[in-house]
Amino acid sequence: MSESGDSDVTDDFELFRSGDLRDSSFSSHRIRDYPVEVLGRIFIFWRDAWWARHLFSGVKQGHLHYGMRAPFVLAAVCRKFRLAAERTPDLWAFIYVDFASQHRINTKYLSDRLERIVTLAGTSRLTLCFQDINTDALRSEWFKHMQRILDPTRRQWSEVLASFSLPEDLAACWKLWPLATPTLSTIRLLGSVEERPTTVPGSLFLAQCQALRKIELRNLAWIHSAVFPTVETLSIGPSTGSILGQTSIIHLCKSFPSIVKLRLLAFEDSGLTAHAEPFPGSFELAHLKSLTVSPVLLRTSLVGLQHRRHLPALMSVSIHFSNYEDVASVDGDDDDEGSETKRRSEDLQAVGDFLRVLPIETLKLCGLDKDYEPLAIRNEIFEAMNKMKLKHLYFKNCTEHTTQYIGAALRPVAVDGAEGSFYLAHLSSVHLIKCRQVDGVEMVSFVRVGPRSLKKVVVQESDIDEESYEYVKALLSKRG
Repeated sequence: MSESGDSDVTDDFELFRSGDLRDSSFSSHRIRDYPVEVLGRIFIFWRDAWWARHLFSGVKQGHLHYGMRAPFVLAAVCRKFRLAAERTPDLWAFIYVDFASQHRINTKYLSDRLERIVTLAGTSRLTLCFQDINTDALRSEWFKHMQRILDPTRRQWSEVLASFSLPEDLAACWKLWPLATPTLSTIRLLGSVEERPTTVPGSLFLAQCQALRKIELRNLAWIHSAVFPTVETLSIGPSTGSILGQTSIIHLCKSFPSIVKLRLLAFEDSGLTAHAEPFPGSFELAHLKSLTVSPVLLRTSLVGLQHRRHLPALMSVSIHFSNYEDVASVDGDDDDEGSETKRRSEDLQAVGDFLRVLPIETLKLCGLDKDYEPLAIRNEIFEAMNKMKLKHLYFKNCTEHTTQYIGAALRPVAVDGAEGSFYLAHLSSVHLIKCRQVDGVEMVSFVRVGPRSLKKVVVQESDIDEESYEYVKALLSKRG
């Protein structure tokens, strides 16, 4: 810290525009007059809205982070910021540990930083993020010191995210230092991306977690007979290679009988889709309200799910379409263009068959690209939902045909011989999130002729001109 009280550290996280800290006007900026309680709330907002989300995403993708530095960067801006940070225990309640950092950074420095963070966090509920847990690190003196610092806080643990370098590292970690506590509400485990599957440990795995509400598993094979009746949110995949199998689907149904939100994603050649049998007819997902799924699963492991009374509470479905280039880059898929076209057609048909009999209120279509024809979307999905009372339609991460997809949903058609009818006659809102190439003029015309039930169009981070979007909102406002 400089004598002036201004920062003398590198701004790793780009909290301020380049040059702001060197600008003399910063010393008189109004933010320095805010009460420390207000500054503390701003810091927490930054942590939750940007830093933590960015860090979680990076860990899932295997990126290197400097997560331990983040609160210290804020505290180093000036004396006022340091005071506000140190009086905000929740700011320090997000603890990040990179198990590979012991080879890059002085271990005493790491331990001192960790001890300081734990002290400043006080009695706050803790979120812990462990990256690249590996057997070598578990044998080190650095790990033993870290364990001595964190073990007294175990009853404060609320959420744990852990990634593992090799398939055997998860079992080794659980044998030496199980990341399960009675207070844990969320656990996210990311297995190794090697072809050999990482299997969750035996019957005592998570047995202590009496308050567990959410589980996320990637690249992990769930072969488990234990039942977790408190878990309400379950996220599985995407997983590389032959990680999960049909047996895993059966075990998932047995282990989590009370799930309300299920996210089940898979690549084309994963074990979930290879030689899969129809969804087991004896299982019921009676509490499930929200389902996120890959189309390939609807035509393999989950075939028949909608034909039985498994989903009486389902209200929201999100379909994540596989992008051919993404699959090829991850799994080395070299299918020719003909087989890929056939697979896309089968995906759409499976989605249509699934949605045909489900009285859901919300549908989210994610990842539609130029190779999914708008006419096929209209015929296979929207026509299949005729007579269904869909109210909310989302398009997310769609590319070249976004405008045509919207038109397929909103344009009047001849239904049962009646001209000027709509497949989605009860639609009240359309949401565009991170969609490309939205033609504003055509969007206006589609809204103008769309169903009278349509009251709202929401655009977030999507390519549409502001004038057209404002005109769309003006048109809808007149409908009351």
